[in-house]
Amino acid sequence: ENDTDETAAEGAEEDAEPVDQSKIDYQLARALDLIRGVSVFGALKPAS
Repeated sequence: ENDTDETAAEGAEEDAEPVDQSKIDYQLARALDLIRGVSVFGALKPAS
């Protein structure tokens, strides 16, 4: 069962790769922005 599911997932990813890659890059950038924002506020909170 696992082998079949993995193969199907890989095939789906390859077919949609051009669109998905840009979406992944955008989501990754937003996630990094969120992490930076949290770390900044975390550093400011104790000071204030």
